[in-house]
Amino acid sequence: MADGNAARAATGLAGHGAEAFPGRIVHLSEAGRPSGSPGYLAYYRRLYNREYSGWKLFVRAIRRFHAFCREQKIAFVPVVFPLFSDVDRYPFDWVHEQIGDLFRAEGIAHVDLLDAFRGQSPQRLQVIPLVDAHPNEIAHRQVAENLFHYLLANRLVDAGYAPRQVSTSQREMWQILDRYLHQVVEVDPGMAGKLVESGDGPAEEPP
Repeated sequence: MADGNAARAATGLAGHGAEAFPGRIVHLSEAGRPSGSPGYLAYYRRLYNREYSGWKLFVRAIRRFHAFCREQKIAFVPVVFPLFSDVDRYPFDWVHEQIGDLFRAEGIAHVDLLDAFRGQSPQRLQVIPLVDAHPNEIAHRQVAENLFHYLLANRLVDAGYAPRQVSTSQREMWQILDRYLHQVVEVDPGMAGKLVESGDGPAEEPP
């Protein structure tokens, strides 16, 4: 992304990244979390108001990234993180729906990690529980596994990267990967057909 156009696109997104995605530092107390605070919820409603300048800048930056990657034949797959302070009783489904609607309208395949973390203990996933709600090493391990499955399922990495030793059968592994196909917006039907055939696994086993 050293190209000048890419750098300018990155600057446009980075300048508004804190307002574009739900994840950020959240300071908490033992007495409770901010998710129940009217002011906390109102803050995010303002950030994701479609008329708010920050949202409009985010939309513009996403379109520029997508256009650049398409011109350069680079896969562009945005990843949406949830707020790790509230995954056990999440109040921001509507934010993920709004971001997802944008990506679908623009024809952009994306990965939303909310369902992967929904219902888990927030303290187990945070860098410093009740202080810094950024994802810790446990959360990042789960993120990596979800993204790896997505990349394999959509042929964005070579099938040779599939693990040779797995705890599940080949049939079960490809059934897991099949779950990630629903995220695809732009996909070659012939390629998708080769991935899973009657639930029995890939058309060609990795070498």
